[in-house]
Amino acid sequence: MVEVEFPHSKKRFYLPSTLGECTSKEFQRISILLLDYFSGVINYEYLKLQITASLLGYELNNKSTHEGLANLILISEAVDRYFDLDSENRNSINLEIYDDKIPFLRTFFRKYYSPGESYEKMTYGQYADASRFFMMFDKEHNTDYLYTMLAILYTRKNKAYNSKQIDKRVVLFKKYIHPGIAFGVYLLFAAFQKNLSTAEINWRGETLNLSTLFEGATEQNTEMPGLGPDSLVYTLAEMGALGKAEEVRSTNFWEIMLLMYEMKKRDVEREKQTPHASNK
Repeated sequence: MVEVEFPHSKKRFYLPSTLGECTSKEFQRISILLLDYFSGVINYEYLKLQITASLLGYELNNKSTHEGLANLILISEAVDRYFDLDSENRNSINLEIYDDKIPFLRTFFRKYYSPGESYEKMTYGQYADASRFFMMFDKEHNTDYLYTMLAILYTRKNKAYNSKQIDKRVVLFKKYIHPGIAFGVYLLFAAFQKNLSTAEINWRGETLNLSTLFEGATEQNTEMPGLGPDSLVYTLAEMGALGKAEEVRSTNFWEIMLLMYEMKKRDVEREKQTPHASNK
Protein backbone atom coordinates (compact mmCIF):
# COMPACT_ATOMS: atom_id res chain seq x y z
CA MET A 1 0.00 0.00 0.00
CA VAL A 2 1.07 3.59 -0.68
CA GLU A 3 0.53 6.11 2.12
CA VAL A 4 -0.84 9.51 1.08
CA GLU A 5 -1.13 12.40 3.54
CA PHE A 6 -2.67 15.85 3.06
CA PRO A 7 -0.89 18.19 5.54
CA HIS A 8 -3.52 20.95 5.52
CA SER A 9 -6.47 18.71 6.31
CA LYS A 10 -4.36 16.21 8.29
CA LYS A 11 -6.05 13.39 6.40
CA ARG A 12 -4.19 10.21 5.54
CA PHE A 13 -5.11 7.71 2.83
CA TYR A 14 -3.70 4.40 1.67
CA LEU A 15 -3.72 3.54 -2.01
CA PRO A 16 -3.18 0.04 -3.42
CA SER A 17 0.37 0.03 -4.78
CA THR A 18 -0.56 -2.33 -7.64
CA LEU A 19 -3.72 -3.47 -9.38
CA GLY A 20 -3.31 -6.80 -7.61
CA GLU A 21 -3.69 -5.09 -4.21
CA CYS A 22 -7.05 -3.54 -5.10
CA THR A 23 -10.23 -4.81 -3.49
CA SER A 24 -12.86 -6.40 -5.69
CA LYS A 25 -14.84 -3.14 -5.92
CA GLU A 26 -11.74 -1.06 -6.62
CA PHE A 27 -10.59 -3.48 -9.31
CA GLN A 28 -13.95 -3.39 -11.06
CA ARG A 29 -14.12 0.42 -11.03
CA ILE A 30 -10.59 0.65 -12.39
CA SER A 31 -11.30 -1.98 -15.06
CA ILE A 32 -13.96 0.32 -16.51
CA LEU A 33 -11.37 3.11 -16.77
CA LEU A 34 -8.77 0.74 -18.21
CA LEU A 35 -11.13 -0.26 -21.01
CA ASP A 36 -11.53 3.44 -21.89
CA TYR A 37 -7.73 3.72 -22.02
CA PHE A 38 -7.33 0.48 -23.94
CA SER A 39 -9.96 1.68 -26.46
CA GLY A 40 -8.25 5.08 -26.89
CA VAL A 41 -11.08 7.06 -25.28
CA ILE A 42 -8.76 8.62 -22.67
CA ASN A 43 -4.99 9.13 -22.59
CA TYR A 44 -2.54 7.76 -20.02
CA GLU A 45 -2.25 10.89 -17.86
CA TYR A 46 -6.02 11.31 -17.61
CA LEU A 47 -6.36 7.61 -16.83
CA LYS A 48 -4.00 7.97 -13.86
CA LEU A 49 -5.95 11.01 -12.66
CA GLN A 50 -9.26 9.13 -12.88
CA ILE A 51 -7.89 6.04 -11.12
CA THR A 52 -6.49 8.16 -8.28
CA ALA A 53 -9.76 10.06 -7.88
CA SER A 54 -11.70 6.79 -7.83
CA LEU A 55 -9.46 5.26 -5.15
CA LEU A 56 -9.58 8.39 -2.98
CA GLY A 57 -13.30 8.90 -3.41
CA TYR A 58 -12.61 12.33 -4.95
CA GLU A 59 -15.23 13.57 -7.39
CA LEU A 60 -13.75 15.18 -10.46
CA ASN A 61 -16.04 17.89 -11.82
CA ASN A 62 -16.21 21.60 -12.67
CA LYS A 63 -16.16 22.44 -8.96
CA SER A 64 -12.78 20.77 -8.36
CA THR A 65 -10.32 23.33 -6.95
CA HIS A 66 -6.91 24.03 -8.48
CA GLU A 67 -5.28 22.87 -5.24
CA GLY A 68 -7.31 19.67 -5.27
CA LEU A 69 -6.36 18.93 -8.87
CA ALA A 70 -2.69 19.72 -8.21
CA ASN A 71 -2.65 17.28 -5.28
CA LEU A 72 -4.44 14.69 -7.37
CA ILE A 73 -1.93 14.99 -10.21
CA LEU A 74 0.95 14.64 -7.75
CA ILE A 75 -0.56 11.55 -6.12
CA SER A 76 -1.43 10.02 -9.49
CA GLU A 77 2.27 9.34 -10.12
CA ALA A 78 1.87 6.35 -7.79
CA VAL A 79 -0.45 4.77 -10.39
CA ASP A 80 2.56 4.25 -12.68
CA ARG A 81 3.16 1.09 -10.66
CA TYR A 82 0.00 -0.38 -12.18
CA PHE A 83 1.82 -0.56 -15.50
CA ASP A 84 5.00 -1.93 -17.06
CA LEU A 85 6.77 -0.71 -20.16
CA ASP A 86 6.65 -3.27 -22.94
CA SER A 87 9.32 -3.90 -25.59
CA GLU A 88 7.99 -0.96 -27.63
CA ASN A 89 8.11 1.41 -24.64
CA ARG A 90 4.32 1.42 -24.26
CA ASN A 91 2.40 1.14 -21.01
CA SER A 92 1.09 -2.38 -20.48
CA ILE A 93 -1.01 -3.37 -17.48
CA ASN A 94 0.88 -5.05 -14.64
CA LEU A 95 -0.77 -8.48 -14.34
CA GLU A 96 0.60 -9.53 -10.96
CA ILE A 97 -2.90 -10.51 -9.82
CA TYR A 98 -3.40 -13.73 -7.88
CA ASP A 99 -6.88 -13.60 -6.35
CA ASP A 100 -10.40 -13.65 -7.78
CA LYS A 101 -11.37 -9.99 -8.10
CA ILE A 102 -14.73 -10.74 -9.74
CA PRO A 103 -16.12 -13.83 -7.96
CA PHE A 104 -19.63 -13.38 -9.33
CA LEU A 105 -21.73 -11.36 -11.76
CA ARG A 106 -25.19 -10.15 -10.90
CA THR A 107 -27.98 -9.77 -13.43
CA PHE A 108 -31.45 -8.47 -12.54
CA PHE A 109 -32.47 -11.52 -10.51
CA ARG A 110 -29.61 -14.04 -10.69
CA LYS A 111 -25.96 -14.53 -9.82
CA TYR A 112 -23.39 -16.20 -12.03
CA TYR A 113 -20.16 -17.43 -10.45
CA SER A 114 -16.56 -17.62 -11.64
CA PRO A 115 -14.70 -20.97 -11.57
CA GLY A 116 -13.21 -19.88 -8.22
CA GLU A 117 -9.79 -18.89 -6.90
CA SER A 118 -7.08 -19.90 -9.41
CA TYR A 119 -9.94 -21.20 -11.58
CA GLU A 120 -10.04 -24.28 -9.40
CA LYS A 121 -13.45 -25.41 -10.75
CA MET A 122 -12.75 -24.68 -14.41
CA THR A 123 -13.07 -27.54 -16.88
CA TYR A 124 -10.58 -27.92 -19.68
CA GLY A 125 -13.38 -27.18 -22.13
CA GLN A 126 -14.00 -23.83 -20.45
CA TYR A 127 -10.29 -23.03 -20.63
CA ALA A 128 -10.02 -23.96 -24.31
CA ASP A 129 -13.14 -21.97 -25.27
CA ALA A 130 -12.20 -18.93 -23.18
CA SER A 131 -8.66 -18.98 -24.62
CA ARG A 132 -10.05 -18.86 -28.15
CA PHE A 133 -12.10 -15.70 -27.53
CA PHE A 134 -9.32 -14.20 -25.40
CA MET A 135 -7.01 -14.38 -28.42
CA MET A 136 -9.74 -13.08 -30.75
CA PHE A 137 -10.24 -10.01 -28.56
CA ASP A 138 -6.47 -9.43 -28.58
CA LYS A 139 -6.55 -9.32 -32.39
CA GLU A 140 -9.80 -7.46 -33.07
CA HIS A 141 -10.64 -5.59 -29.82
CA ASN A 142 -14.31 -6.43 -30.29
CA THR A 143 -16.18 -6.31 -26.95
CA ASP A 144 -18.52 -9.05 -28.19
CA TYR A 145 -15.63 -11.43 -27.53
CA LEU A 146 -15.37 -10.16 -23.95
CA TYR A 147 -19.01 -10.99 -23.33
CA THR A 148 -18.51 -14.44 -24.83
CA MET A 149 -15.64 -14.98 -22.36
CA LEU A 150 -18.02 -14.01 -19.54
CA ALA A 151 -20.59 -16.51 -20.78
CA ILE A 152 -17.94 -19.23 -20.89
CA LEU A 153 -16.37 -18.61 -17.48
CA TYR A 154 -19.42 -17.62 -15.40
CA THR A 155 -22.19 -20.13 -14.73
CA ARG A 156 -25.00 -20.63 -12.24
CA LYS A 157 -23.88 -22.02 -8.87
CA ASN A 158 -23.09 -25.75 -8.98
CA LYS A 159 -24.11 -25.94 -12.65
CA ALA A 160 -21.83 -27.76 -15.08
CA TYR A 161 -20.45 -25.79 -18.00
CA ASN A 162 -22.46 -26.29 -21.19
CA SER A 163 -21.15 -24.59 -24.33
CA LYS A 164 -24.63 -24.75 -25.89
CA GLN A 165 -25.87 -22.17 -23.36
CA ILE A 166 -23.23 -19.55 -24.19
CA ASP A 167 -25.29 -17.48 -26.64
CA LYS A 168 -28.17 -17.16 -24.19
CA ARG A 169 -25.86 -15.88 -21.43
CA VAL A 170 -24.14 -13.46 -23.82
CA VAL A 171 -27.49 -11.72 -24.47
CA LEU A 172 -28.18 -11.56 -20.71
CA PHE A 173 -24.74 -10.24 -19.79
CA LYS A 174 -24.81 -7.57 -22.50
CA LYS A 175 -27.99 -6.27 -20.90
CA TYR A 176 -26.78 -6.12 -17.30
CA ILE A 177 -22.95 -6.18 -17.19
CA HIS A 178 -20.84 -3.12 -18.01
CA PRO A 179 -18.26 -3.81 -20.75
CA GLY A 180 -15.57 -2.52 -18.37
CA ILE A 181 -16.39 -5.38 -15.98
CA ALA A 182 -16.09 -7.78 -18.89
CA PHE A 183 -12.66 -6.25 -19.57
CA GLY A 184 -11.79 -6.89 -15.92
CA VAL A 185 -12.53 -10.60 -16.47
CA TYR A 186 -10.27 -10.46 -19.54
CA LEU A 187 -7.47 -9.02 -17.36
CA LEU A 188 -7.94 -11.76 -14.77
CA PHE A 189 -7.74 -14.41 -17.48
CA ALA A 190 -4.63 -12.71 -18.88
CA ALA A 191 -3.07 -12.79 -15.40
CA PHE A 192 -3.99 -16.47 -15.09
CA GLN A 193 -2.34 -17.24 -18.44
CA LYS A 194 0.78 -15.33 -17.40
CA ASN A 195 1.04 -17.01 -14.00
CA LEU A 196 0.26 -20.47 -15.33
CA SER A 197 3.72 -20.88 -16.86
CA THR A 198 5.30 -20.60 -13.39
CA ALA A 199 2.52 -22.22 -11.34
CA GLU A 200 3.26 -24.82 -8.71
CA ILE A 201 0.88 -27.53 -7.48
CA ASN A 202 1.18 -29.24 -4.14
CA TRP A 203 0.44 -32.91 -4.76
CA ARG A 204 0.67 -35.37 -1.86
CA GLY A 205 3.37 -33.34 -0.16
CA GLU A 206 5.38 -32.85 -3.35
CA THR A 207 5.67 -29.52 -5.19
CA LEU A 208 5.11 -29.92 -8.92
CA ASN A 209 6.51 -27.07 -11.00
CA LEU A 210 4.40 -26.62 -14.14
CA SER A 211 7.03 -24.48 -15.85
CA THR A 212 8.42 -27.70 -17.38
CA LEU A 213 5.24 -27.97 -19.47
CA PHE A 214 5.93 -24.65 -21.17
CA GLU A 215 9.65 -24.94 -21.86
CA GLY A 216 10.32 -24.41 -25.56
CA ALA A 217 6.62 -23.78 -26.19
CA THR A 218 7.24 -20.85 -28.54
CA GLU A 219 5.01 -20.69 -31.58
CA GLN A 220 6.83 -21.64 -34.77
CA ASN A 221 6.18 -20.11 -38.19
CA THR A 222 3.93 -22.33 -40.27
CA GLU A 223 1.48 -21.99 -43.11
CA MET A 224 -0.98 -24.13 -41.16
CA PRO A 225 -2.28 -22.45 -37.95
CA GLY A 226 -2.60 -24.69 -34.92
CA LEU A 227 -5.69 -25.41 -32.83
CA GLY A 228 -4.27 -23.91 -29.65
CA PRO A 229 -5.58 -25.51 -26.42
CA ASP A 230 -8.16 -27.46 -28.46
CA SER A 231 -5.38 -29.58 -29.94
CA LEU A 232 -4.77 -31.17 -26.53
CA VAL A 233 -8.41 -32.25 -26.40
CA TYR A 234 -8.01 -34.29 -29.58
CA THR A 235 -4.59 -35.61 -28.56
CA LEU A 236 -5.86 -36.93 -25.22
CA ALA A 237 -9.04 -38.25 -26.83
CA GLU A 238 -6.93 -40.15 -29.38
CA MET A 239 -4.88 -41.63 -26.56
CA GLY A 240 -8.08 -42.68 -24.80
CA ALA A 241 -6.72 -41.80 -21.35
CA LEU A 242 -9.82 -39.79 -20.38
CA GLY A 243 -12.35 -40.97 -22.93
CA LYS A 244 -13.70 -39.14 -25.96
CA ALA A 245 -13.26 -35.43 -26.73
CA GLU A 246 -16.32 -34.31 -24.73
CA GLU A 247 -15.11 -36.26 -21.71
CA VAL A 248 -11.71 -34.57 -21.96
CA ARG A 249 -13.42 -31.17 -22.18
CA SER A 250 -15.50 -31.89 -19.07
CA THR A 251 -12.43 -32.89 -17.01
CA ASN A 252 -11.16 -30.37 -14.47
CA PHE A 253 -8.43 -28.14 -15.94
CA TRP A 254 -5.96 -28.83 -13.13
CA GLU A 255 -6.42 -32.59 -13.50
CA ILE A 256 -5.40 -32.19 -17.13
CA MET A 257 -2.34 -30.24 -15.99
CA LEU A 258 -1.40 -33.06 -13.60
CA LEU A 259 -1.77 -35.59 -16.40
CA MET A 260 0.39 -33.47 -18.70
CA TYR A 261 3.00 -33.15 -15.95
CA GLU A 262 3.10 -36.93 -15.53
CA MET A 263 3.41 -37.44 -19.30
CA LYS A 264 6.23 -34.88 -19.43
CA LYS A 265 7.97 -36.60 -16.51
CA ARG A 266 7.82 -39.95 -18.30
CA ASP A 267 9.23 -38.42 -21.48
CA VAL A 268 12.14 -36.90 -19.56
CA GLU A 269 12.89 -40.21 -17.82
CA ARG A 270 12.67 -42.05 -21.13
CA GLU A 271 15.15 -39.63 -22.72
CA LYS A 272 17.57 -40.17 -19.84
CA GLN A 273 17.42 -43.94 -20.30
CA THR A 274 17.80 -43.92 -24.10
CA PRO A 275 21.62 -43.33 -24.17
CA HIS A 276 22.14 -46.18 -21.70
CA ALA A 277 19.99 -48.48 -23.78
CA SER A 278 21.98 -47.73 -26.95
CA ASN A 279 25.30 -48.54 -25.18
CA LYS A 280 24.25 -52.07 -24.31
